Amino acid sequence: MPSTAHAKAQETTMEFTLSRLLHRQPVTLEREASAIAAAQLMRQHHVGAVVVVESKQPGAKPVGILTDRDLVVEILAQEADPQIVSAGDLIGERLISLPAGASAFEAIVTMRHEGVRRLVVLDEHGGLAGLVGMDDLLAVVSAELLTLARVVPAEIGAEKRRRPGV
Repeated sequence: MPSTAHAKAQETTMEFTLSRLLHRQPVTLEREASAIAAAQLMRQHHVGAVVVVESKQPGAKPVGILTDRDLVVEILAQEADPQIVSAGDLIGERLISLPAGASAFEAIVTMRHEGVRRLVVLDEHGGLAGLVGMDDLLAVVSAELLTLARVVPAEIGAEKRRRPGV
């Protein structure tokens, strides 16, 4: 019969809900804000992405993610005017998101399927709960790999206890 500690350990970090991985509220920006405003917010908050929302009103729905890469590829590379181009012009047509109750594994599968590095996490009302990125998920996966790496030494130790002196 597994101990309580063992039973708790059986919940792998891959089963963690996204709500357990959210550390802070993401930086948000209105859809109408300029690309310059987006870049300034990213610099001010030391982030590589902002969540674009319909408005700054409390409970405003997220509509997309704008990344530093989007700014480079869509503004700089095309020599567009960052004062005129809005955040709404730069985001995709659909929001790629998951509910806060989704697992870390679901997030990894969704990122792979959609070809993205970040996902908006939604609360039960469809509002912004947070943002989860590849780095958050890499931390989860690395913890799982560390657990797996400890199996071999544990197996050797168990063998020595079962067969002392061999």
